[in-house]
Amino acid sequence: MSEAMKQVSIDFDLHRLVYLMDSIAGQKLTQNGSPITYSQYLVLSRIGKYEEITQRQLSKIISISDAAVSRQVEILKQRQFLKAKINLTNRRERILSLTPTGKEAVEQALNVIEIAFTQPASALELNEIANFNETIDKLIGIFSPMRQY
Repeated sequence: MSEAMKQVSIDFDLHRLVYLMDSIAGQKLTQNGSPITYSQYLVLSRIGKYEEITQRQLSKIISISDAAVSRQVEILKQRQFLKAKINLTNRRERILSLTPTGKEAVEQALNVIEIAFTQPASALELNEIANFNETIDKLIGIFSPMRQY
């Protein structure tokens, strides 16, 4: 197999794995009556990790467009999972943070997702997980500089 074909295979295989895991996480959240979808969980969990973050920073971190983040933010604000305030040093920016309801929704969703993936992940040896994580980190390091914002 040529180097170019190996790269296409890596791209496709990673996409397939992420799509499959995202689908499973979404299904588990729905089955467990979660008040948020998996895509909403991704947004809220990143906001929670940083406590306060601008929409632009969030867009870069989760790799979705500013418009997609803006749509999610409006929905999540209306449902009182997050709050947005004007950045006093740059009035065009909004700073996002979780409400107590948002924090609770993230915790519940995280528990569901952890339970869903703990058993399948236990089929891997610790060194396999470490090698996988190392490879993912290396690929992120290689590809991140190529992305233009």
